[in-house]
Amino acid sequence: MIMVAKDDVLRGLKKFKRLAKQDLLASTLTSNPDFWKAQAEARRHKYDDLMELVEAKGVDLACKVAMSDYAKLP
Repeated sequence: MIMVAKDDVLRGLKKFKRLAKQDLLASTLTSNPDFWKAQAEARRHKYDDLMELVEAKGVDLACKVAMSDYAKLP
């Protein structure tokens, strides 16, 4: 596994969260705004959860949780 510093992971998650916020704002311009709004909100929530996990338990556990959750997606 590649080692990534805690600060780098947090910085990356914050950038992803900002992108999700932009998607949330742009959702009203899509043909299915309710779906895209829900999708963007779910991503923002997941990034918040992962940032809290990195802070509390470290990068390794947050990575394992993220990969497990990703594997469960349809």
